[in-house]
Amino acid sequence: MIARRVLLAVRRSSARNDYEFELQRHGFRVATADHGLECLEVLHRFAPDVIVVEPELLWGGGDGVLAVISDRPAMRHVPVLVLTSDCDRAAMYSISQFQISDFLRQPVSPKRLTGRVVRLAFGDQLPLTAESRLGNAIGAPPPKRELSLCVEQMH
Repeated sequence: MIARRVLLAVRRSSARNDYEFELQRHGFRVATADHGLECLEVLHRFAPDVIVVEPELLWGGGDGVLAVISDRPAMRHVPVLVLTSDCDRAAMYSISQFQISDFLRQPVSPKRLTGRVVRLAFGDQLPLTAESRLGNAIGAPPPKRELSLCVEQMH
């Protein structure tokens, strides 16, 4: 099986390191970025299968990264998982115009994040090895409650 590639754009180094470790433990190749400009550099050379991004990235922001992705036809098919820290209206509005596959509200455990990335990377074609290693982390479809709460507050 070919390892799937994940671009992990998270500001806090402790969380980024924990997520990277867990994703690698489950067979993913991971490239990391801690700000928007670095994320764009990684996008040029890494060709991710899944992108995990925070809207609050410094120097270009998550919305800037999402704008670049939406402008590149070859990248529009790449699933994007957005990690939100709160229901900040401005942050949610700035990313609402882009195609986003899923949301997770922080703090989120590395195991839960990995479960969502597995779903986005493999969809209905989950490899047996990943499924057995993740156990309940990939159980039921992800709840959309995080997004619906934020959207309700915006209106």
